[in-house]
Amino acid sequence: MKSFNLTLGPLTLLIRLTEIPNGYDGRYDPFLTDRKADFEMDVEIVRDELGGRDDPIFAHENEDGILILSRFLHRAEIDLRDMSGSAKVTDSAMAFDGLLRMAFSELLPRRGAVLVHAAGIAIDEQFAIVFPGVSGAGKSTLSMKAGRERTLSDDVVLVEKTPHGIAAHGTPFWGQFEKGGNPISREVLAFAFPRQGLELSVSSISARELVLEVAKVVTAYRVDSEQANSIFMTAIDIFSRAPSFRLDSALADSFESIVSAVRASI
Repeated sequence: MKSFNLTLGPLTLLIRLTEIPNGYDGRYDPFLTDRKADFEMDVEIVRDELGGRDDPIFAHENEDGILILSRFLHRAEIDLRDMSGSAKVTDSAMAFDGLLRMAFSELLPRRGAVLVHAAGIAIDEQFAIVFPGVSGAGKSTLSMKAGRERTLSDDVVLVEKTPHGIAAHGTPFWGQFEKGGNPISREVLAFAFPRQGLELSVSSISARELVLEVAKVVTAYRVDSEQANSIFMTAIDIFSRAPSFRLDSALADSFESIVSAVRASI
């Protein structure tokens, strides 16, 4: 059995695997720490899928405080009272990755943090700009302009409320299941929601627009509306604590010109 402590931002998950999933490439290694675990999970690797491919992906907390995470490639139950759980995962690295994404998406809000679909890019030793957006918004393009060494993730970034503001943390969750991940953290200078444009411009975003945009990018799988709303409100609280803008940019715009435009708008 292989065990390791996986740390993303404020949360550490101790994982005990019966065996290494097929295709595992060490993508989580930069995020392994000796920090005390907040939750523990025993993961059994199985050969067969655990449901039909058309089965819904969902997370649900029952009246006994058991968090159920379900997808056709995995099923997990986490006891939120004693902070331990178990899971079965189909024998593939992608299935295991899907379990981790769901688990962290559901457990992080209990630590004042959320995962969001975004590119996070360090602009200096102190700050990062987070570019939240759905598929096709331009997250990968911005990451390529900035370079991998500065990119926290090109697809899923952890954002956390701290005593000093909002922090962005790198994750091992990258687009197209690419191996990536920089375990770096920066203070969030701004949230800039990207879209393709003809020329570079940064514009303000209203409170109502912000709510609508956050609803598109926060990662949550809840089927129970009360808990889903709790995760969403955590995300809104985080986003409201840093400047947010609409970013229009063209393919020819350099990343440094984009950073300058965002800085000038704050």
